[in-house]
This record gives sequence, structure tokens and C-alpha cells, in this order.
Amino acid sequence: MLKILYTISTLQRSGPSLVVYNLVQGLDRKKFVPMVLTLSKEPKVSLKKDFEKLRVEVCSLALSRIGGLLVGVPKFLAMVKKLCPDIIHAQGFRDICLTALAGKKYTKIATIHCDFRLDYRLKYGAVFGSLMAWLQWRALRRFSKRVCVSRTLSAALNNNAYGISFDYIENGVDMRLFYPVSDKKTLRKELGLPEDKIIFIWAGSFIKMKNPMLLVRLIKNLTEKNLFFVFCGARGALLQKARQEAGALKNVLFTGYTEHIAQYMQASDCYISTSVSEGFHLAAYEALACGLPVILTKLDVYREMEDLGQALFFPNGDGEGLRGQISYFLQHQESFAPRQGECFVKEKFSSDAMSKRYQQFYEGMRSV
Repeated sequence: MLKILYTISTLQRSGPSLVVYNLVQGLDRKKFVPMVLTLSKEPKVSLKKDFEKLRVEVCSLALSRIGGLLVGVPKFLAMVKKLCPDIIHAQGFRDICLTALAGKKYTKIATIHCDFRLDYRLKYGAVFGSLMAWLQWRALRRFSKRVCVSRTLSAALNNNAYGISFDYIENGVDMRLFYPVSDKKTLRKELGLPEDKIIFIWAGSFIKMKNPMLLVRLIKNLTEKNLFFVFCGARGALLQKARQEAGALKNVLFTGYTEHIAQYMQASDCYISTSVSEGFHLAAYEALACGLPVILTKLDVYREMEDLGQALFFPNGDGEGLRGQISYFLQHQESFAPRQGECFVKEKFSSDAMSKRYQQFYEGMRSV
């Protein structure tokens, strides 16, 4: 049996943690023993108990970000030695940099969740973000395999002078949680949502990369009276700004943190994303799995959706383009086919399919 150690900053309920959870949930326990090592203390909103329900050992170094820089290396290496994995599977900037320092006896694999050349600059500023991207690139040179969460991201990172290659295994949706429902009215009543409105949902962190202000400002100028907008997310520097911009609007709900993202999607009529960059964008596929049409920024990562009748696109950062697609959806709402999106995700982007591909990858790395 292969012992797989998943290293990650924390198990905060977010994209990378959910990807690891979905991967581990589908592992063949006759072949693989999963373990998780987190670097920092768990936040209040954590998937730790969910992992433990799957009988996964979860260890933590409980480091602060500054502490991680000062004493993290020896603590990390000591814990890795104690757990003695066959493969170390890293997920983010800090654990990729630390895993790179582990000895050559360990097979190392990194999952790349975003185009770190661009996204780190957007999130941390041009100078510090560029430094982080350079450090991650240097660290990735010490890995046996680097796996992107989408084919588009892999192509983008391979099209450079880095001298290293990037494979891809596309993220997957847990179809046990995300699926269409026939009785939206009852679900809306349970969630406290209006039963007679057309509901649009947006989900993600309130950060520049997700560009939530584009939609918030547009809502203030929409004249249609029967629309309602749900923003799901509890993190990000722009959250308070978005709330203030929305002001006293009665057709906007900020849910904050919620464990019921699937139910909010199932109760809605359409999903909107305003992101300026995405590595995969799991929430868009979750919405499709729930039978929702999606209105998305025209990004390369969504290329496989272009011929899908459930997807509409607008130019990056173009508020008027977004307004136009909302209007198109309202005029043609009956023409969208919920099962088309569900079947598209089930066939190509389910979490079970993702987990199987990773397991094949692990077995192929035995001799790496």
C-alpha cells in the first residue's frame, strides 16, 4: 500500500481543501493510505472533521505565517520523517516550498490550482507577488510531477521558458452534493429566499481576482424589479466594500460563510462569475451540475463550455457585456436545458473521475 501525505496550509473550506477532500473520498483504501499535514492552526470553518470521518489522520504544525518562515522547515521535515510517506502531495505556495526541501527519498507531486505568475501579482501586489511566483517556480523544479487542475492552465504554464513540464488532471465536482432539484420553491422557503423572484448566485472569495464589485455595481443600475442576487462567501478584502456598495438594496443577500452552498445553487436560476482569472473555477462546474445556466467571463479556462448551451460569456471586466448576457438569459430562460449541464459535468468533471485519474497517477509514480 502506498502512503500519501497531503500537505496544505489549512483545511479551511475553500477550493484546494475541497479538491483534496474529493480526491481522498474516492481513494481505494486497499491500495492507498491517505494522511494530511496542515501548516497552520485550523480556522473555525474547517474540513478537519470531514476528513476524520473518512478515517484520515490529520496532523498540524500549528505555525503562524511568520513562525513558518522562522522555524517551519525543521518542524516540517521532522514531521515528514515521522509519517514516512511514499508520496508527498503538496497543494499551495507554502507547502510546495517546504516539500521541495524534503529529501530525494520522497516522491513529490504538486497540484497547481492557479496561474501563479498572474494570480500572485493580483493578490499580493506586483513586487511581492512576482517574488512568490519565482520562489514557487524554483521549488517546483524539485518535484517529480506538477499537475494542473485544468488542461488550459497546463497549456499556459507549459508555454514558457521555465524548463519544467506541467501535466493536468481536471478538478471534479461531488455529484452526491451538487445535482438539480425539482422543487425550488420549498428549498427557497427553507433558505429564506424569495419564492417569486429570478435568483442569480455568485460564489467565491471577495478578492480582486474574483472581481465581485463588477456585479455589485451593475445590480444598482438594473431596472428589472423581479431579480434577486445571492453572494456566497465570507472571505476577502472586498467583502465589506461590496456590502457598503450594495447599501440598502433589498434584492441582494450576502450569506457570509455557509455550509449550504449546494442548496443555494439548487434554489437559484442562474450562476454568475466575474473572475478576471481562474485555474479551474470549481463553483462554475458545481452550478452546472445543479442544472443552472452560467454567465461567465470569457476566459480560456472555460473553452470546453463554449459549445455548451448552458453557458453564456461576456468580455473580461465588461459590465455592459454582463448586463447584456443577463438580459439574454431573462429573455430566453425557458430555452436552457438543466440536464445538459449536469450530464456534461458528470461525464467529464466528477470528483470520482478526478480521484481515479490521481490514483492512476500515483501508481505510475512508484518507480519515479
